[in-house]
Amino acid sequence: MSAPMNAPASPLAYDEPAHVTLAAEHFQGAPRTGLSAFQIELPLGSKMRRSPERKAEDCDALVRALADGAHRTAAQLCAVLGWQDCEDNKRYVRKLASMTPAVLSHPGSEGYVLERFASAEEIYRSGDAFIDAGKKLIARGIERRRLAGLRRAADVLTRTEGETQRRGDAEERH
Repeated sequence: MSAPMNAPASPLAYDEPAHVTLAAEHFQGAPRTGLSAFQIELPLGSKMRRSPERKAEDCDALVRALADGAHRTAAQLCAVLGWQDCEDNKRYVRKLASMTPAVLSHPGSEGYVLERFASAEEIYRSGDAFIDAGKKLIARGIERRRLAGLRRAADVLTRTEGETQRRGDAEERH
């Protein structure tokens, strides 16, 4: 599918597609820096950093792309929006969907859809998916607290044993 006129090739695009330039051709005779050619040629900063205005525009574009009521995958949304189908853009679509309350999506769903077009069953399954994810996060949090408690107890025992050892050494000297 071709990109619409005046649409960026990707919301994550940067000025030059230099990362595809072969290092041997591009850096012949250049001093060695210890970085690979790909690290040197990539732009500084995270590609995922977007201004709040840009993210708002992209969220609006996502909602418009789903306005016909169809379920679309991240790859299909990239095509509709005129963005390159790559993992970075799919990740960005997921991020936009999570920022947009009107967009319904969850693991195992058919794709992204606007809530107003989703069936009651789809909305219910989405709620279940969020609750399940929350339960898993809570379980991980409880496990971390348990580990922290064990670590604190070990630290107290270590300190106590050390103090007992020092007291014993002091009593032997007297």
